[in-house]
Amino acid sequence: MKSIAVVISLVLTATLPLASSGPSGSVGSQSTGQQAPGVATEEMQVVEGIEATKAVHDVLEKVRAALGGQKTLLEVKSLLIEGSRGDAPFTYRILLPDRFQWNNNGPTFTIDGPSRYVQRPDASDSTKARSSKNATKTFVTISLTTLIRAPSALKVRATLRKPDKAGSMPVVFTTAGGFAILLEVDSSNFLPKAYSYIDNLTEGNCGEPPTESSASRRVVYDEYRQVAGIRFPARMTDTIMTADGRAITASLQFTSIRVNEGISQADFEK
Repeated sequence: MKSIAVVISLVLTATLPLASSGPSGSVGSQSTGQQAPGVATEEMQVVEGIEATKAVHDVLEKVRAALGGQKTLLEVKSLLIEGSRGDAPFTYRILLPDRFQWNNNGPTFTIDGPSRYVQRPDASDSTKARSSKNATKTFVTISLTTLIRAPSALKVRATLRKPDKAGSMPVVFTTAGGFAILLEVDSSNFLPKAYSYIDNLTEGNCGEPPTESSASRRVVYDEYRQVAGIRFPARMTDTIMTADGRAITASLQFTSIRVNEGISQADFEK
């Protein structure tokens, strides 16, 4: 497991800064679909913190409907997720729009609002900088792939890509922090089937998705479960591709999911 842990650390480290919350990132202020001043263009609109054209938002609305409905997803204020990757347990605490805590079987990484990051046990400044980027990336990923909404940590743009797999509709979420998520949506029922990372963006880019889709990590959904009227992935296959072409595969499970319970702001102030 030591070698796998090293690979995970190398693969998941992103190049994105914590961004301060503002009009482009506030979940609550963007559910109307109105254009955000200084962010959306004439052809774009911002819905649930995601900037996209109307055609793309129409697809995302269908994905939300398949997961439980836009109204139900919008009512989610917090998530408490317990799970494991292989035999390594973890806990995610999410308090939207800007608080996230990740307990990785001992170490704890906490984003408490737009500017405060705490790591326990403490570490060097360089280590904390890498960890805070990784925590932000994980936070944004969970919110986008399970709720189809962006937290206020980063500005996000969504675009559609030409399908390269039968029965799959690729949606690319590009972030201002230099990474992108390719979400594979089932074109028959609009449920997410898998997601992968695209890490070849230039720092600060939030424009069109990159031309290359070389994903270093791909998570395939094997099973859904319903909690509080929402379909969540419960069992997944997590595959990491190393630079030398090796594939490291592990079972990824969400064993317990609690919606709007078990979390308070005090959890993130410790």
